Amino acid sequence: MRPVGWKIALYFALVFAAGIGVGILAQRYVIPVPARADARPPRESDRFRQAMVEELTKRLRLDPGQVTQLQTVLDQSRKAFQDFRERHKDEMKVIYDHQHEQIAAILRPDQRVAYENLRAEHERHEREEAAKKAHGSGH
Repeated sequence: MRPVGWKIALYFALVFAAGIGVGILAQRYVIPVPARADARPPRESDRFRQAMVEELTKRLRLDPGQVTQLQTVLDQSRKAFQDFRERHKDEMKVIYDHQHEQIAAILRPDQRVAYENLRAEHERHEREEAAKKAHGSGH
């Protein structure tokens, strides 16, 4: 029998990463975010990244070269996660759609209407953000 420990570890890592992605996207669609009139704050992932770099720089006393290398590692990881999400977006959409159906099923009719309006608002916001990214990527 061949050792399969690395395959199991890889499977769990992928399931864990997918769970993070699903959790982040599910939170974005389910939890209402109040509209803000002022400039949009940085994304949660950007704040997390900045805090991580600051903490590692301070606590490990990274020199500027190491900070640059850390930024490169984080850029590569971000790209890998984006690629992963892109490859699995159809599967994730099935999960999201099922989740929304289950949520709608537990709501009263008046809540269901409000929930669908909220979903439409989030989807419109996502399309706007995607358009901004598409226009901003040429700079």
